[in-house]
Amino acid sequence: MVEVDEGSSSAALNYGKWDKLVLEDSDDDAPTKQKEPLLMQGKTYANHEADSVMTEEFIKVMRSRLGKEKYPLSQRKLLARFIAVQHRGDEPSNIYRYADMCAMVAQFSDKLLRRSSTDLLCDLHKEMVKAADSTDKSSPELAGAQTVLEALNALEAITRHGNAPDFFEQVCNPSHSASARDLCEKYERKEFAKMAMMRSMFGDEQYDLLEKAAEESKGGGGGGGGGGSSSIDWELWGAVALAAVSVCATLAGVAFVMTRLFRDGDAEGKAEL
Repeated sequence: MVEVDEGSSSAALNYGKWDKLVLEDSDDDAPTKQKEPLLMQGKTYANHEADSVMTEEFIKVMRSRLGKEKYPLSQRKLLARFIAVQHRGDEPSNIYRYADMCAMVAQFSDKLLRRSSTDLLCDLHKEMVKAADSTDKSSPELAGAQTVLEALNALEAITRHGNAPDFFEQVCNPSHSASARDLCEKYERKEFAKMAMMRSMFGDEQYDLLEKAAEESKGGGGGGGGGGSSSIDWELWGAVALAAVSVCATLAGVAFVMTRLFRDGDAEGKAEL
């Protein structure tokens, strides 16, 4: 089992001041009460056991979906553990598990905050979605893929921000500033995961061009800066991405057919000789 440091990273952030954002799709008149965050000192044996069980489950999922060659076992185990400790359970957001995430990042920052870690989560999410034989979001495969997406969102956000406790301090207190609210909204919409998936799909150079073009099309004037207006329309660029993939798949199919035709034609010519 991966052990985590229970030092300064487990100290409670100012979570009690968090203004709950109305980001749910529920029409219920009585919203569910936000629980206090799960801190290290408050974890029970059952909490630790649940994390261990989920870690082992995702180690097996990674083995079956990603194979053994591309990512080393030690990296797969570490990221399986991260997926488990950020799992929100029945809570509306994995911010509930910020203490576990901060502790893991503090202890394994050089291994977690590297590009290959987010690449692994992108690959795993894609393979799990591809393997799902149902569009029902409650199916085990798609539910697992959603958990991976939430882990990817957290890891990409922390990697971009550079400081996990400071990042969650802002996300937990959106009323403190416009930039904190913007950061919180982006996190809850999983925009960081979308950024990572787009980069994984297109590669760094093409992704940077798309991001720049999206920001220019959004901003129109007024130059840089303003926190809330910088959010990228990932729905639009997701459609562009799907179109690009469709074109690539079509070209690949044509290339395959042409190769077979040329090879079969060459074989027939030799047979006639």
